[in-house]
Amino acid sequence: MVREQIILTPTLDVLSRSVWNGPELYEPVRFFANLGGRIAVGNDHPYRRTDAGMPLKEMHFLHRAGLDNSAIMTSATQTSAAACGYTDRGTIAPGMVADLLVVTGDPLKDISVLAAPTHIIKDGVFVR
Repeated sequence: MVREQIILTPTLDVLSRSVWNGPELYEPVRFFANLGGRIAVGNDHPYRRTDAGMPLKEMHFLHRAGLDNSAIMTSATQTSAAACGYTDRGTIAPGMVADLLVVTGDPLKDISVLAAPTHIIKDGVFVR
């Protein structure tokens, strides 16, 4: 998968609700990441046990799997956009679709700040 640039979306939030919940849940993700594999953030919403919105539980599970906050943010932005086939989003750059969360704090230090955005910009339009 790594050699073929296949993106893994582990959906640990869903799997954590199964008999696999435990340290062994994280090992395949840790192994894949250590090989240089690309990981996207996703939680299989609208699966009946997952929440809509920011998949913070999934991000926390990725942290338990060994990803640092920088890798998690890349997984949630660039890699998730690539997994969906988007080339016009996932980074902040001229010509990209402007979907932004403005938060108080630094998600590279504390990913939880994403739970309370102070402003939201969707498709370049200020939402709140």
